[in-house]
Amino acid sequence: MYYAKNSIVKKDRCLLVEGYTDVISMYQAGIENVVASSGTSLTIDQIKLVKRFTNNITLLFDGDAAGLKAALRGVNLILEKGLNVKIVTFPDGEDPDSYAKKVSSEKLENYINSEAKDFIEFKCSLLLEEAKEDPIKRAELIKDIASTIALIPDNVARTVYAQTSSKILDIEDQVVFASIEQSRLGKAKSSSKPMQVVFSSPKQGQKLDAISTNLEESTLLRLIIIYGTFVLHFEFENENGEISETTITTAEYVISELIEDDIQFTHPKYNKIYSELINYFGQYETIPKEKYFIQHHDPEISQTVSQLLSDKHQLSDWAKKNILVPTETEKLKDLVVEAIIRLKSKVVKLKIEKMLEQMKSDELTIDERVSHMNNFQKLTKLSMYIDKKLGREC
Repeated sequence: MYYAKNSIVKKDRCLLVEGYTDVISMYQAGIENVVASSGTSLTIDQIKLVKRFTNNITLLFDGDAAGLKAALRGVNLILEKGLNVKIVTFPDGEDPDSYAKKVSSEKLENYINSEAKDFIEFKCSLLLEEAKEDPIKRAELIKDIASTIALIPDNVARTVYAQTSSKILDIEDQVVFASIEQSRLGKAKSSSKPMQVVFSSPKQGQKLDAISTNLEESTLLRLIIIYGTFVLHFEFENENGEISETTITTAEYVISELIEDDIQFTHPKYNKIYSELINYFGQYETIPKEKYFIQHHDPEISQTVSQLLSDKHQLSDWAKKNILVPTETEKLKDLVVEAIIRLKSKVVKLKIEKMLEQMKSDELTIDERVSHMNNFQKLTKLSMYIDKKLGREC
């Protein structure tokens, strides 16, 4: 991923292969937006890592039965994380490694682009071939397809895929929709447990907007602007139980964390500055210096940033008075991590409050109410987990 991430961001697509030889051969052929699961089954952590750089992933597999089954297993995990999935299979006897060595770079790239099939088209055609005219197998096929579509978190995407699959399978839309909802409801019921902790609804007279993320957003913006190019060091335990270290800049870390959880800045001025940061970072792969914002042609941006940076200069005033204060650079990683967690905590709590308001409606159907309850429980658990990370009492 270290070598592939820039190409993945530029092309807005990640190619996923099985082994490291596949990666090497494709890289030598000029295709650099490629990574491998290194011979193991695709994991949730690997998918999260890809999602930091793109929402589009294409699985490349050889055409044997084992490879195709592996592709289908991987698709389900990827869909649950909200990514868009396409699948490419190579001719019999070929894999990404052998095919990349056999054809020119141009032909390889053209083959991947032309043969990439949407996951639903791929899965339907594969299962239809197995089921043929057997009515029992076709019924199981519909359930299988529906259970896969049910994993997609976005309602609009689920609807589109349901309509597409109904055309391919030559059955009525409502049959597929009903099967999808049945699968989603079954999963929700099986995962739900009685909860002892319940968050209170907004206090009397309090608006939902009272839970503001302004402070957390301003803190993160200031840290990115001042320390965006500073390198943070993180330790993690690999599959062998060994402790390894990885490095990432402050800007990359913050941006990737916010993108992963689809967090947007709600304060209009802060959102304008953050959008400017993202655009600049996407173009130059670095963060502009403070001067860029302070002298910005948009007075709203220059004034807001000047205000955000005032806290930094207050620390230097303490130092002049011989009052020792831990510098931000000394504890930068902790400050950045805590700022991100605090923002996520506010975002989750705001969602909980909105969910409580929605649940008060008498117009909800039974299925909608069950769905709301399950989402509420998940958000509650997540909020408790975040509070523990912040050292709060739940």
